Amino acid sequence: MKLSIIIPAYNEEHRIEATLLDIDKYLSKQSYDYEIIVVVNNSHDKTYAIVKNLESTKIKKAFAMNLPEGGKGNAVKRGILEKASGDVVMFMDADNATPIEEIQKLLPFLDQGYDVVIGSRYTEPNLVKQHQPFYRIVLSRLSNILIQLLAVPGIKDTQLGFKVFSKKAADDIFSKVSILRWGFDMEVLTIALAHNYKIKEIGVSWTENGGGHVPLKAYIESLIDLLRIKLNSMSGKYNENQVAAPTGILTVRDYDLAALAGFITGIFLIPTFLNIGSHSKVILIALPFVFAICLVFGVWLGKFLSRWIPIMLQLSKFAAIGILNTAINFGILNLASIFTGVTSGLAVGGYNVPSTIVAASNSYFWNKYWVFKKAEDKGALHDIPKFIAVTVVGLLLNSAILVLFTSMLAPQFGLNRGAWLNLGKAIATLLGIVIDFLGYKFIVFATKSRKA
Repeated sequence: MKLSIIIPAYNEEHRIEATLLDIDKYLSKQSYDYEIIVVVNNSHDKTYAIVKNLESTKIKKAFAMNLPEGGKGNAVKRGILEKASGDVVMFMDADNATPIEEIQKLLPFLDQGYDVVIGSRYTEPNLVKQHQPFYRIVLSRLSNILIQLLAVPGIKDTQLGFKVFSKKAADDIFSKVSILRWGFDMEVLTIALAHNYKIKEIGVSWTENGGGHVPLKAYIESLIDLLRIKLNSMSGKYNENQVAAPTGILTVRDYDLAALAGFITGIFLIPTFLNIGSHSKVILIALPFVFAICLVFGVWLGKFLSRWIPIMLQLSKFAAIGILNTAINFGILNLASIFTGVTSGLAVGGYNVPSTIVAASNSYFWNKYWVFKKAEDKGALHDIPKFIAVTVVGLLLNSAILVLFTSMLAPQFGLNRGAWLNLGKAIATLLGIVIDFLGYKFIVFATKSRKA
């Protein structure tokens, strides 16, 4: 085995030599080969000169890179992709806050099937010898709660600079890294999860040595980076050119998309609630958030049930998009009804056409790229005609039922005409959902579903 250690260094002339000598002393006693790659990024002191001198004198396995551009993430990325040749790749901080000896805790987990093993200050807090100032601890913990909610659930310490990767995982992950500042650690782990790599978090010794270069503005920059990471994750940027997750596996992106579908659902339901007489501001404001939580739970439930009934995961995703499409359909219909005052007759059928078309168009993209994930894309000319045919059948039945229901039956059960309109729409939609699922699964997206 050969270990490649990447050390990003920015103006570290006062402690880089001690760090490198300590690392070399420990690794020279191990049974495996190693290399120490120091990436000096936009430094204005003698850091690069010191490393070059050690490279030619005391530490034969040390190598220096000098980058004119800054960014810790940029330094680590360039070091790993351009210089690292080991079977195992790690990066650590130049301040030696976590001593190299701690690597012996991490390496065994690579042999156990983990692809990424990271050091942590918070899984075993007793290992922290010298703590950060209290305000930094508070900021760190609050930041981590947000990071877990938005990007990497279950990881208590994303920011510690002591991480080990298999060579394959390192190349896959860092080739997609785009955050080159303080937030790059979060992106690295988000990409790892998107690629279904197994991550293990291990408590390690850590000492706050002081003299670091992590200003408070870094927390603001990291928050901006976190939002960028979230957008990249939801857009599928980190999943490009990757093998699809095995059947029955849900990724962070799946939960992201379920939450997004739920949030949009809540927004489109607002006109419906207004038209049936509900004007509570609390309810209207809460709708997007309530449905986001509900659809995430529904998809998780589908995953849970798929242990016994495999199709339940796909059904749960289809149901989530079905709810979204229904909300879009209802929302546009009710918005038109509110502005015109029309609640029955042929005009309602007319309003139902654009609302159904918009919902169906939305349905096409969600179902193709998320629910059914059609592997063999033969282009829109292959899919869309069949999609239109299935949609038209559903639309005709949907509109016919709605017109007959609102024209031939007077409102019952004390419902106003707006509520009666929506009851008719709900009945028409139930039949449409059945037709859509059968049509999409066995006609429009048949290739992927048969392989699933």
